[in-house]
Amino acid sequence: MGGDADPKTVNDLARFLCREYPAVKVAWYSGRSVLPKDVEKGNFDYIKLGPYLAHLGCLKDQTTNQRLYQRVVGNDFIDITARFWKK
Repeated sequence: MGGDADPKTVNDLARFLCREYPAVKVAWYSGRSVLPKDVEKGNFDYIKLGPYLAHLGCLKDQTTNQRLYQRVVGNDFIDITARFWKK
């Protein structure tokens, strides 16, 4: 899922997917720098934050401002951005 003009609706859809299709992984690619407070992190398996800024690059570039987080337990997330960096 992408976009976040209406975080509440994105959150509601993610909650529905988690409830009705628990085997489906749910991700939110947001251009925001921080997750809105009314979003329930537990509804997502992955959350990508940060606007794309061409001069900083995308996830594969170590200079990126974007971050990708993976849920590990409950509402705990870890930053997995470095997994995408060129070696």
